[in-house]
Amino acid sequence: MSKSLILSVFLVFLAGSVFACVDPYNPNDVTIGNCQANDITNYRITDNLPVLTPSDLSASELAIHEANMNYTLNLSKSMNRKFVATIYDANNNLMCSGVNTGKPNMISHGEIVAINNCSALYNTTVFTNMTLYTTGEPCAMCASALLWADFKTVVYGTANKRLYCQTCMSNIPIDSSYIMGRYYGLRNRAPRLIGGVLQSLTDAWFTSYCDKPNSIYYMQPQCACQSSTPTTAPTTA
Repeated sequence: MSKSLILSVFLVFLAGSVFACVDPYNPNDVTIGNCQANDITNYRITDNLPVLTPSDLSASELAIHEANMNYTLNLSKSMNRKFVATIYDANNNLMCSGVNTGKPNMISHGEIVAINNCSALYNTTVFTNMTLYTTGEPCAMCASALLWADFKTVVYGTANKRLYCQTCMSNIPIDSSYIMGRYYGLRNRAPRLIGGVLQSLTDAWFTSYCDKPNSIYYMQPQCACQSSTPTTAPTTA
């Protein structure tokens, strides 16, 4: 094979690789907004919503969130149900709670049940300025529901990555920050997402299913795992 032919094949391969990895559009060539009838359309490139941690909060705010999460976790333990959610109004009054019992169906997650309970009790249709607490990070379905319901703040203990990758608990492998970063399709302001509140306690509460393959909660994770211990380069004599 001639050198020129080899070079041509390489350039074609390189061009294909480049185009396969580019964003869906060139940000310099688009207008963000209402597309016209003959436009090629794509969703805008969007970052995940930043997740605040306890270290980002003032001492007074953190104390409120820890107290409310502690109540939520104790409720979870008293009912022996892992996923429990509570809803507080703008004055930090407990409005209602929800427990994931898997009944009447598998979409009855704690967050959904809490929303439905509040709607039944108070005829509430939107939850503007309210805060939801949940022992485990909202799944993709619940994160979407919380956007639709217009919650101001969402606070969770244990992250989805830990639940799926380290405890083998079935879940759609999407962080809630991915869903909530796309809030602009439903509302004008982003929610506040706070993770890791009383995490050591909630992590301990979520026991592993990795040795329980017959459990309805078990799913073999497909996670990219990397050692947290730095590797040492081999030395040469």
